Amino acid sequence: MLREMLFERVGDLLPRVLAARFVAAQQAGRLNPDLDPRLLVVSLVRLTLFPAAAAPVWREMFDAHDVDALAVHEHNWRLLRDGLKLETTS
Repeated sequence: MLREMLFERVGDLLPRVLAARFVAAQQAGRLNPDLDPRLLVVSLVRLTLFPAAAAPVWREMFDAHDVDALAVHEHNWRLLRDGLKLETTS
């Protein structure tokens, strides 16, 4: 169902446009050049659509009924902004 919805609502143009913009950002030095722009599009879809579609399952699994859409959004933003880097203290 998700595949059909994506092709109906988004088509294949949007992912190609996003990937092209990521390439341009890499060339301008604004985006990590080690990232594959195509996989970055996939990662963004995975971070946005999957949590919404699977919310009833993961909320029940982790007893996370207190986690709302804003909390997921903020978590994803921190993940994209900071990745999995470790903070070190000197």
